[in-house]
Order: sequence, then C-alpha cells, then structure tokens
Amino acid sequence: MDADYKKDFYARYVSAHNAELYGRTDIAQVRARFTSWNGQYGDLLPAAREAKMLDAGCGEGGFVLWLQERGFEAAEGVDVSSEQIALGKELGIKGLTLGDLRDFLGSRKEAFDVIFLRDVLGHFPKREVLEVLQSVHGALKHGGMLVIKTPNAESPMTGRLRYGDFTHDTSFTGQSLRQLFLVFGFTDVRIRSMRPAVHGIVSGVRFLLWLVIELQIRIYRLVEAGSAGGWFTQNVMATGKK
Repeated sequence: MDADYKKDFYARYVSAHNAELYGRTDIAQVRARFTSWNGQYGDLLPAAREAKMLDAGCGEGGFVLWLQERGFEAAEGVDVSSEQIALGKELGIKGLTLGDLRDFLGSRKEAFDVIFLRDVLGHFPKREVLEVLQSVHGALKHGGMLVIKTPNAESPMTGRLRYGDFTHDTSFTGQSLRQLFLVFGFTDVRIRSMRPAVHGIVSGVRFLLWLVIELQIRIYRLVEAGSAGGWFTQNVMATGKK
C-alpha cells in the first residue's frame, strides 16, 4: 500500500469494515435507524423545509434519506468511499456525491443552512481537522449550524471506538470540541451526551440503566478529581452557529 493508505481502506469500507460489523446493509436496516435519529437530531432541524442540509461523510446515505423523508428534499451527502456511495445509490438514495468533503465544501461558499459531521472528524489528523473546519465554516450561511457527532474520549468505551477502525486518527472530548468551535468563531456552542434514544420499552430500560451507570462514573470522577462534570457516553455531540 502507498503512503496514502486510507484510499485503499475507504475503497473497501463496506466490504472490509461495515459489513463485518453490521452485515450487508439493506433499506430496512437504514429505516430502522430513523427512530433513533428522530430522538438524537430531531430538535436540531430547522423549521423551513427548503433549508439546505448536508451530511458530510454520509456513508451509504441513510441519514440523507432520513432528512429527505422529514421533508428536507434538498438534503444531500458527500463521501470519499466509492463502495459506500455505490451502496447508497443501489438502495435508491438520492443526492449522494462521491468526493473529498473538503473539495466539495470549498466549491460551495455559504451554501448550507446545516452541515452534519457524524463520525467524520476522528478520521483526520489534527492538521486536517482544521482544514475540514475551515471548509465547513466557509460553506455555511450566516447563522447556519454545524452539528458534530464523534466518539467520546472521555467515555469508558473510548478505546473500543478509537481503535476499532484503522482509519481513526484523532479523539475528542466535549471540552476539546468546544475549544475547536470557539477557535473557528462559532457561537451558541452546546455539548450534549448521546444517551440511548427512547423509542420503546427496551430502549427505555437501556436509558434508565445508563443513568445509573453515568451516576457511578460521576461519583468516581468526583472522588478522584473533585468535580463530577463531563460527558461520558460513548459518543458526544457538539453544535454551534456561524
């Protein structure tokens, strides 16, 4: 493999990674995620259905389909993985583009009302993280929102996610995400834990059990560090406005 080894990994991201974890994705599996996304992201969506939305690093495009079926027909996605984009098109998902998200964003100045970076930033080394944020900032309209979801380095599960994908480079906590947003001039920065989304009895039980676990972690942190503050779910979300 050449020095830019990630091209080889992304070219086989479905067959050598996602399919190993989740099996072959079909449209039923995509739609099964909608209830969780409703709980995790529903309150972040703008009221205007004509809003321009982008899922940068969209994978097979399931989240794009969710946005489109929520009424945001102009929602689109971009991903560098040819396998994932091909899978999305095979599933009939519209608005997907194959390409580097930095190039894509660089040609679309102030084009989007909301940009999502879900499980994306961790794939870049720090210098390239800054390039991504610069590109995102330029592609957002004034008052537009950036939504970042990423594995949480403050979680007890951080090692599983950080090292479970060979293409991961950088880890974040809620605090380092806040720092990143503020350095790039974003305002109204908010950090939230991503607890289990409640959409039935089983998920409700998972949510309650997580609260018990989280309380234990906070007690541990209070004893060791004198403060119980922090975000401890395996993923963390940050939002900010341009």
